[in-house]
Formats: sequence, C-alpha cells, structure tokens
Amino acid sequence: GRQDVMVSKYCAVNTLETKTQQKHCNLCKKHTYQLKGNQTYPLLFDEECYMHILQATPTNHLDELANYVDLGIQQFSIRFTTETKQEVENILRQYGR
Repeated sequence: GRQDVMVSKYCAVNTLETKTQQKHCNLCKKHTYQLKGNQTYPLLFDEECYMHILQATPTNHLDELANYVDLGIQQFSIRFTTETKQEVENILRQYGR
C-alpha cells in the first residue's frame, strides 16, 4: 500500500467545497481526491476528518519477506489503501506463495 506522507487536521475538501471547516460533512466519501504536482498523491480521510496525503507510488516489501522471517519476525500486516480489487487479489496471491 501507500504510506502516509503527511496527516493534516485541515480538510481541503470541506474548505474548497463549502468554505467552512465543518467536521463530519462526508464530502470526502463522495469522490476520490488527490493532489497533483510533479506526481499525484492520493488523499484518504479518516473518521476524525483528518486528511492523509499518501505516497505517489505504493510500497511493496514482499520480496524482503524471507529476510524478516530470518530476523524472527513472524507476523505481518498488509495495508491496502488505493488498490483495486484485482490488485489486492494479485498481491494476496503473491503473498501466499
């Protein structure tokens, strides 16, 4: 998945759409949002109305899994953020090897 680059208490969607700072307006649930510059950064919003700016590209450490196991790490988590159903299925298939 994509890691947080920044987490902000400021909700750009609410401010741009309504010119207010009203919490829990759910405007962020109606569409997907992103910041565009040299790269495109997806935006996610949590239940407390914090805006999460995500990395432009997803991170995948599956190729390093054996190294983590050698270090004694036995439990892992996978964080999916903006992946499609097909991408999730492919990653889980790869993880299950």
